Amino acid sequence: ALVLSIVDARRPGIVGMPWLLALCVGLVVSLTAAATLRRVKVEPPQPIDLPGFAPARSLLLVETPGLGGDDLDLYVERGSVGAMEALQERGVRVGLEGGVPANTISLHATLSTGQGPARHGVVSSVRYRPRGARRSFGVFPRALLLRPLLSTPLWERIPVRAGDLRVPSLPGIAASLRIPLARIGVPFEALKNPEGALSVASEDLRAGEVIAVGSRRVRCGEESEVVERFFDPPGEDLDSSAGLGAILKASLEADRCALDVAHAALLEGAWPLVHVRLGGHYRVAYQFAGWREDRPARGVADREIRAYGLVLARYVRELDPQLGTLFDAAGEDALVALASAHGIRAREDAERLLAELIGRTAPTGTHAGTPDGVLV
Repeated sequence: ALVLSIVDARRPGIVGMPWLLALCVGLVVSLTAAATLRRVKVEPPQPIDLPGFAPARSLLLVETPGLGGDDLDLYVERGSVGAMEALQERGVRVGLEGGVPANTISLHATLSTGQGPARHGVVSSVRYRPRGARRSFGVFPRALLLRPLLSTPLWERIPVRAGDLRVPSLPGIAASLRIPLARIGVPFEALKNPEGALSVASEDLRAGEVIAVGSRRVRCGEESEVVERFFDPPGEDLDSSAGLGAILKASLEADRCALDVAHAALLEGAWPLVHVRLGGHYRVAYQFAGWREDRPARGVADREIRAYGLVLARYVRELDPQLGTLFDAAGEDALVALASAHGIRAREDAERLLAELIGRTAPTGTHAGTPDGVLV
């Protein structure tokens, strides 16, 4: 383009079709460079063999997505999380800084590998393949100016399925070391579980469900009437209450069920590695992060803040006794970890304000700004 500009300035009128050719070449080069920049490269898994290996102690990993270090400080200060506070006092607490991608598949790749997206290459749940190509994939960041071109026939949109995520995840580590693993409430059940593993999908954690845990049978608790207890003052006259109450009820039932199943797995003693994920806490944090007096989202009415402001604190307080029972069941020799890869902060963007103005209910929590997580 620079050469053509010089020629056109010196001899006007002779440059015509070459301009179009230059633009086409520039477009192809840009797309090729962008695809190479974010190319997904999958290395073949390398099996390992450690004959005679046996775990010296058991591990209980409780994953609480959306619980940031500032949240934990607030709950401890209020004295409402005795089990978490006791775990923190006798353990080690580390802040997880630097931010974790909010995209679910990329997040789990980061959790599993300990590497950021720039290293493990899983940066989105959608990949783009040049039309006609079979090996090269491009994953484009949202801000890239070439992104609108991805909707053209030049590219194929290839969704990333759960089974496509080939990273050394917890099941892979357990399988390679031949450690019996129990996974409870963990998404991506399409991922292959090692032989002898206990795997309970998040969608199976419902009130009244009967779940087999070895020789034991766990019946999840009956449905909970939680709206009146969690909304103070009661929010029946608020438009959001019915939908938020249903989310809160289902989330609490799922997390209670997950903790019951994890407790049974510890008592069964067949799985030295137990991983339980409290996905209900994540849903509640995402919905109620902005309905708090200490950090309200822009556009949230005062009446809503009064009605929903302490929901997160009440929710964690409700689960804390069960967490204490779970920690005790792990035993003195076990390694117990409470992990949250990220926190959730209140939304203050223009879209949230617009949703409030037009009367539409929208989540008040966001991952934007990559709130820090915590590991105890």
